[in-house]
Amino acid sequence: MDEFRKVDDPDSDVVAVELLVVDGVTKAKVDGPAIMSGKLVELTFMDGGEPVDVPSALAIARNLAAQHEAEIVVVDLDDLWRPEWGNLI
Repeated sequence: MDEFRKVDDPDSDVVAVELLVVDGVTKAKVDGPAIMSGKLVELTFMDGGEPVDVPSALAIARNLAAQHEAEIVVVDLDDLWRPEWGNLI
């Protein structure tokens, strides 16, 4: 099972998955590392820039982290994380 570090304020050299609630459903957005532009880059993956479901966001984050040799961290200020997504430390 994957393990992710929980942070409140991600560093600029990580891939950050931020959990949020949209219309009562837990969703996520992914920010890419600063290497892409000099600061964390908010990435959009759906029409209109809407957040995606958490498993999709994690898949995107894994791919991005592998490309840039970056750590994946999770911003979960509202304790939305579910164990089936991995271990949050």
